[in-house]
Amino acid sequence: MTLTGRELEEAIRQGVLPLEKALKRNAKASEELLDIAKKEMVQIEVEPGPPVCPNCGVLNPTVYMEQEAGSGPLNEMIFKFEMHCCNHTVYAVPEGWAMSVLMQEVVDIIQQRAGVTK
Repeated sequence: MTLTGRELEEAIRQGVLPLEKALKRNAKASEELLDIAKKEMVQIEVEPGPPVCPNCGVLNPTVYMEQEAGSGPLNEMIFKFEMHCCNHTVYAVPEGWAMSVLMQEVVDIIQQRAGVTK
């Protein structure tokens, strides 16, 4: 079977056009999946909660903290604690800050949280 130039062009067009459309749909779907994956990889959702040991569940446990000297942005500080309740090491990132230039003000904040009144 011999195809003329016009028949060959038509056969190619009939095969290439659907293939081209399918490739475009696949490319678009791949881009959408990549966007979803990027969003999911970047988002780490941790709800701030009460001070509970993540290992044994004790509420407001006593901890030991020995920090290494260092510097960096305040919102990137990581705290390392040894838990007295279960003797495990845990790491914490504060979700908010109550700060003051006066020690008494932060002591008052802690007492207020504990329900202690003057």
